[in-house]
Amino acid sequence: MLRRSILAYALACVLMAGGARAETAIQHGNYLVNTIMACGNCHSPRDGEGRIIADKALSGGLTFDTPAFLATAPNITPDVETGIGSWSEAEIKRALIEGMRPNHGKLAGVALAAIMPANFYKALLPEDLTAIVAYLRSVRSVRNEVAAPVYRLPVHRGSIQACAAPRARRRCPSGSCRG
Repeated sequence: MLRRSILAYALACVLMAGGARAETAIQHGNYLVNTIMACGNCHSPRDGEGRIIADKALSGGLTFDTPAFLATAPNITPDVETGIGSWSEAEIKRALIEGMRPNHGKLAGVALAAIMPANFYKALLPEDLTAIVAYLRSVRSVRNEVAAPVYRLPVHRGSIQACAAPRARRRCPSGSCRG
């Protein structure tokens, strides 16, 4: 009886482990870009009923007109001329966590509009950033030129310092908070 129970338990463990499979960087990036970060909500054009136009996903989308700026979410497909295809992995990562474009190409060194949540993305782990880049490089390249942003006020991105507040400091193990 005990032997059967142990065998049944071992079989259950093996079956459950079979369902857990390692995901690739592209799969993890797909998950992050299309769920947690919801990049397509801003970076994808929509039809008249508000649905994402599938064959133009991530090729530039919503336009934001605020007192501080007028900007359209840019093309983040690997298109070299109108997207991020000429950006290095490090430049894409910098855009995500610092909100800055590369120092080459169109709009060289110009900050991304403040609506891009770069401070929020500072919480991403290095392997998450690598996965996001891998996924963005894997999507279909779409040529789609969007209008250049118009900044009416300077773009400010203050750092978020989760450990700066005395209350938060008690919850952050030393060295685990990034600002």
